[in-house]
Amino acid sequence: MKTRRKGNRNRLEVIEWLQQKGIKERTNLNVAIIERTGRFVTPKDAYGLFDLMAIDDDCNLYLIQCATNKPHTHHLLAAFKMRYKKFIIKQYVSYDREDEFKVFDYKSDGTWETEYE
Repeated sequence: MKTRRKGNRNRLEVIEWLQQKGIKERTNLNVAIIERTGRFVTPKDAYGLFDLMAIDDDCNLYLIQCATNKPHTHHLLAAFKMRYKKFIIKQYVSYDREDEFKVFDYKSDGTWETEYE
């Protein structure tokens, strides 16, 4: 399978999961794709880090990175969270032949927590 196709498939799985279950059982989570893909597209992710943006009923803004089989570097996402503390930064990693995501939740002090969903 081509990498771009696999990335699009996994990103759509994350969107479907977020819309069904929400984040921390929040309802009415609106998710938008902010990553542009294409053969001639140079800037791909927002800030070079994020694939999805979501907003919930309480106006919390989630910036989400989707990855396949291994997480992206944590220090860039943690540094972004340290600078912009009001955003909620998450990274969803899906693994081949597994049904759950590994989720990294980044904190304002530059650390992150790992959970499976």
